[in-house]
Amino acid sequence: MSSYEQLRAALNVQLHKMIPITAAMQIKITAYNGERIRLQAPLAPNINDKQTGFAGSLAAIATISGWCLLQMKLNELKMNADIAVYQSAIRYVQPAMSDFNACTMFASDTDKKIFITQLRNDGKAKIALGTTVSDQEKQVLELQGKYVAVKR
Repeated sequence: MSSYEQLRAALNVQLHKMIPITAAMQIKITAYNGERIRLQAPLAPNINDKQTGFAGSLAAIATISGWCLLQMKLNELKMNADIAVYQSAIRYVQPAMSDFNACTMFASDTDKKIFITQLRNDGKAKIALGTTVSDQEKQVLELQGKYVAVKR
């Protein structure tokens, strides 16, 4: 098992304890490569009255995806910090008709390095992340989020 797979497995176990809504939504981290993360959730526990993905579930998985990307990167670097989203803008593109996934990646290597350096040196750092939620590779939502991390 690679170190990324070990990190992913560990955070999958912790995620439902740290953010209880993720258990009810049945969210799981399915991929991480150090630059990008992918989370997946089934439609059934996240359905609305129209039998499509509940907007709140789509927004939640998008927000949680950004949090998970930062948590995974900090776990990888053996850094402890509290992470929170402090601003987000969401655009719903179309209904989710089936199981959906969220993908978040660092905008650039430079942004990621600045974030890590500021957190190490100043104890606090902010970063903007973009997340796309898709249903069978068809985009259903996009989120632009700003996250903050504060060293513990």
